Amino acid sequence: MRRFTPSLVLAALIGGSPLPGQPALALASGGKTQVPPEVADEAGKAIQQELSEPFCYFMVPTDQLGFRSAPKAAIVTHDGAFVSPFGQLAFSVGAPESPRPVSKRVKTLVDGHLPVIQFGFDRDGLHYAFEAFATPVSLDPKNNLITFIECTVSNPGAQARKGLIRAQFGDIAPEISVDPFYGWARTYRQNLKQALEAQRSTKWHTRRFMDEEAFAASLQKVDWAQGQALQGGHLVFSGPAAGARPHPSAGALRQAVVDYAFDLPAGGRRTWRFKMPAVPVSLKKPEAVREVMEAGHDDYRARTLAYWKQEIAQADRFTVADPKVMDTLKTSLVNDLIASELSEEGRVYQRVNKLHYNYFWIRDASYFVRTYDMLGMPRMARQMLDSFLVWQDGKPVGFFAPGSPQPAGARLSVQDDYWGQVLWAFGAHLRTNQDRALLEQIYPLLGPHIDAFVAKCAKDPRGLWPVAGPYDNEAINGHYTGHSFWALLGLKYAVSMAQTMGRAGDAAKWQKVHDDYSANFLKQLRELASQSEGYIPPGMDKATDGSDWDNASAGLYPFEALAKDDPLVRKTLDMVRDFNYREGVITYGGNAWVAKQRRREGKKPPEGTLHHYEIFSVTEGNTILGEQRKVVEDLYSILAHTGSTHSGFEFGIPAWTTRDPGDNFTPHGWFAARYLAQVRNMLVREEGRQVHLASVLAPKWVEPGKQVRVSEAPTFFGQVSYTLDCRADGATLSLDNRWKAAAAPESLVLHLPWFLKVSAATIDGAPAPIAQGSLLLPAGARQVRLTWSQTEKPNLSYEEAVRLYLEKYYRQPAGANYDFLFPQPARAK
Repeated sequence: MRRFTPSLVLAALIGGSPLPGQPALALASGGKTQVPPEVADEAGKAIQQELSEPFCYFMVPTDQLGFRSAPKAAIVTHDGAFVSPFGQLAFSVGAPESPRPVSKRVKTLVDGHLPVIQFGFDRDGLHYAFEAFATPVSLDPKNNLITFIECTVSNPGAQARKGLIRAQFGDIAPEISVDPFYGWARTYRQNLKQALEAQRSTKWHTRRFMDEEAFAASLQKVDWAQGQALQGGHLVFSGPAAGARPHPSAGALRQAVVDYAFDLPAGGRRTWRFKMPAVPVSLKKPEAVREVMEAGHDDYRARTLAYWKQEIAQADRFTVADPKVMDTLKTSLVNDLIASELSEEGRVYQRVNKLHYNYFWIRDASYFVRTYDMLGMPRMARQMLDSFLVWQDGKPVGFFAPGSPQPAGARLSVQDDYWGQVLWAFGAHLRTNQDRALLEQIYPLLGPHIDAFVAKCAKDPRGLWPVAGPYDNEAINGHYTGHSFWALLGLKYAVSMAQTMGRAGDAAKWQKVHDDYSANFLKQLRELASQSEGYIPPGMDKATDGSDWDNASAGLYPFEALAKDDPLVRKTLDMVRDFNYREGVITYGGNAWVAKQRRREGKKPPEGTLHHYEIFSVTEGNTILGEQRKVVEDLYSILAHTGSTHSGFEFGIPAWTTRDPGDNFTPHGWFAARYLAQVRNMLVREEGRQVHLASVLAPKWVEPGKQVRVSEAPTFFGQVSYTLDCRADGATLSLDNRWKAAAAPESLVLHLPWFLKVSAATIDGAPAPIAQGSLLLPAGARQVRLTWSQTEKPNLSYEEAVRLYLEKYYRQPAGANYDFLFPQPARAK
């Protein structure tokens, strides 16, 4: 790795701006690098600085502000500028003679999770506090989105001070500016500008407010009048009219710039407010201009907060006493709702974010649909399902597949793993919600879909889903293991839909297709896995091919392709976790079998980069296996890799280096969806005909006086509600489940935490046996009383994960385990 001194990071932290492209301290193989004594103090200062405010893993974080289904969103850059698809509103502040660009990396959200972003810093004796949110006019997603920005300046000193606020709107990545951009900042913004192309492509929405051609042709024409910053004949932002001083060089720089100089007495405080429409508004559309100008900050702030509180409340199913877990849960939902997009024809598409992944993928969306159903948001899930279909004359005529015609503006992406994903998305939704009308609408599509599958496999010499090229993820040229996992899952749900329709013949026929394919696939899989010590590889041709992806699930979640006691399952999960983790999360760019062989040979394993949501393939499997401690460790390691606004990323960060995902911007919606599902499955999940409760509980969740709560959580069998009220010597589980008619589970399984010894248990007053760390409950159980004592006190928490990370990142203790954050048992040879 490249070397540097921690003074660079320390300077960046104190100065408030990161240094993209600079790696962390060089780490020799085996973690044996010694930190020089002169560096140790700098490392301590850096750790102290990072812990002085909410921890942000990312050195270059990006945030999105928006509204459910709105076609546009505002982006908050790592340094605190506000970006629309058509320009950037940036601020400079400080002494009147030398204002400097705002540069604040760490930001927070109102109440920890509501999409109102806040950040502040001290400069030239004054404190500057920014707050911003984005909401469409009248809270209607079809209308123009407005970013409301407030800057409050306070003087904590004993004497009056002068200051200046400069607001400037212009190109996202300008070649020249009133305030200079450094080379790395320009690269970041060039990437950001490109990432916003999809937002700019929603022409139907843009045309309602803007004349793009006229705007682009006259960017040098800037003006300021009555609180309106004008460029190219369009309103680009508004600010206070009083005290505004337009910048004389603005036109030549093709930027709309206005300065506010002020005097602030000791103890004084003053606020300036700005508004930036996501789409610049043509002055030839006076009504649209008026809507922006008349949008009151306080009114819209109150309505925005009320709106998001209501959105979150409808999905308020799971509660644990752990603020970081809960804030990330709620923020994940918000980020996914912001990523949804209303189309011109009224259809809603689920995007991954409003940045570089502003597209609809069948693969990702199948997880989104399932997650919305888990959260009790069936209407949102139902809206998404329309995007999985090919429509003709208002009727579905097929499932979306490679080569299907795209509706205008749909931006759909589908790959060869689509076949089972569409069936799982519809089947799980229907099983959860019993939507008979939807089932009848799509049922005629199932037969042709399955016939096409049978025909494709019949042409393959091995009877498998055919060879695919290195399009994504596993990146192999051959038979993908995951394709077969998806096929088996899809067939299971096809059978379920046939049974619900009362089509016994179809159910039997499709069950045979499933069973025949499963027998053939698993026979070949076992033969291949025998060459890799039981590890299930990414591809079905060679164990050394490809990168870990769906295979890392060991066929468990969501696939149900193998039984949990199948030897291949534990072998795979253990090998991936033991040999493909760095920093406590999974890496992407190789497979665990190859990494294990290289370590045996004393060679460096494939580097790869950290992958923030692929790890859930492993943690979901560990949840099913009952490996509670591993799940808790990984959960907190995952959270230690989020931003201060609880955003996740995809991949692209080499371990123990830059903490910068580059042009793979945060937040990532699939991370959010998988995080939501993981927390849900830790507290309630289906397994066969059983419902499992409290599969994984973290130690701090069950401390005396703490409560774990699940409220009307949808399952395939009905709604699950329980509270677990904890005491020093035990706990009481109160259940209030509502099962569907004739669809109750066979039983409930209550899992007991590994760090507690349960000495007695009663179910509705009757003594109950404890077996293998769990209790078997009847479906109608109402109360369980537990008596327990603590056998160990695992030091597992988000705070401890962050502390361990920073210690290793800055101090690099010799002999430390740099694959994990928390201490681990010795790795298997």
